[in-house]
Amino acid sequence: MENNNFDLDSDLSVSELNVEAFAKIKNLQQQHDSEIELLANELNVHSYFIKSVMKDYREPAIRKQRKISGFNIWQSNWWATHGKGLNIKDKGSQKLCADAWNALNNDTRKYYEEEAKNAANLRVKEQNSFITNAKSRKTQLNNGIQDIRKMFRTLHVTCGMEFITLAVSNYDELRSHWFGSNIGEEFYQTYSNLSDAIIPFRCFSILKKKENEGVIKSVAETKSSEILPDESETGHTFNLSAINISKPNSIETRNKVRFILRQKFEQDVKGNNIPYKRWKTQTSYKVIGWPLDVEFQDYSNLKEEERIKVLDSLYNIRFEQNE
Repeated sequence: MENNNFDLDSDLSVSELNVEAFAKIKNLQQQHDSEIELLANELNVHSYFIKSVMKDYREPAIRKQRKISGFNIWQSNWWATHGKGLNIKDKGSQKLCADAWNALNNDTRKYYEEEAKNAANLRVKEQNSFITNAKSRKTQLNNGIQDIRKMFRTLHVTCGMEFITLAVSNYDELRSHWFGSNIGEEFYQTYSNLSDAIIPFRCFSILKKKENEGVIKSVAETKSSEILPDESETGHTFNLSAINISKPNSIETRNKVRFILRQKFEQDVKGNNIPYKRWKTQTSYKVIGWPLDVEFQDYSNLKEEERIKVLDSLYNIRFEQNE
């Protein structure tokens, strides 16, 4: 029997597969196609429709990156120095570059081969993975959103489409967000139902993360009351959808946050005005759900990153009287 073990880090082509390995892959493909046909008959749809759905919802394929050689590393330096002013597409210029590489001694070539290995290892480490640093993660997110905005604008011009996107985070460091084409964002601000979906969307996303990590068995088995509190039970009727969370520093956002907190204070403890200035010294009330790393004070006195955390927690903030 031929050895079917291959180096996962090597650049393997179909022609390098042995007969047994290739047969196993073909057999799996046939089983896959057979199961699709059975499901198509059960659902009374065409098999190509199921395949198109699976294609749209599958995980992104890992792109095979070009192997870096010592010559690749060396020639980038050569074109930047000796090749200045030369046309890189010109065959004569390319021959000059190749001749200069061939003229190098073995030790110099080995040096560039080692540099190529280091560059390849660094590229593997930089492949898509979770960014642990919160600031770097925020920068990556903002850059990605800007790229998506540009794509939205292009599709609006070329296809006449409008877009609105809701984005929520599984981690407290990043706030929930919404963005889209110009008309899409304008629609979001005037149609409250979309904004009302932010909180349950984030709760559902967090539960799905816990499900994938094995913390809970299934989101489907979780009661809706465990995902989002029922406003009719809590007595809260605060219009959080009226707040544009993408503008934490605006006067409008400040005024609405103040109003909502005052409403909560009145309903929860029957108080009139929140004693922000003497909150540290007063002993009558306590605040629940306020971000732990943010000092409780007037919203206008908070820094931008603190305001964002308050906006993310606003639905869950409540007041209680001390016994």
